[in-house]
Amino acid sequence: MSGLKSEVIRKNALELKAAACEALMNGGSSDNNIRMFVDEVVSFCSSAEHK
Repeated sequence: MSGLKSEVIRKNALELKAAACEALMNGGSSDNNIRMFVDEVVSFCSSAEHK
């Protein structure tokens, strides 16, 4: 593939790569989501132990 279409695809791929790296960094959206999930599981397990 060559020309304008390949340049657009390459540009989009680089933008997606940058967004994925940002999401995985400390404080990124993926990092925050996994932390919230773990906190929720721990909270659920703690409340289940007290019943």
